[in-house]
Amino acid sequence: MSSGFIIFLLLFVVLSSHGTNYYRRLKAYKKNKINGEIDMNELIKNYIDKECLIWLSWSSTITGTILDAADGWLEIQTKDSKQMVNCDMITRIQEYPRKKNGKKKSVIF
Repeated sequence: MSSGFIIFLLLFVVLSSHGTNYYRRLKAYKKNKINGEIDMNELIKNYIDKECLIWLSWSSTITGTILDAADGWLEIQTKDSKQMVNCDMITRIQEYPRKKNGKKKSVIF
């Protein structure tokens, strides 16, 4: 009985701290967005016509050339298709790393 209570208490502490951090980050993001500090379209315009790696919030990655960024959407040309991605779902953008001779690196972290 007491070991079950201890496990429940530890689980409660871990889950409550995770939720607190999530809501704190969400609140800061909304505050910055309202104040106009975050304008993803302006940041992404630096990467137009460059081949990039784009990480999305659900832990997937898109590799392609960024064609346009407008109204909160990003147009990406991949190998076989064009895709539209919501800028709110993007967590990271990186220009595709290349070796000194200009070839693409095969392993990316």
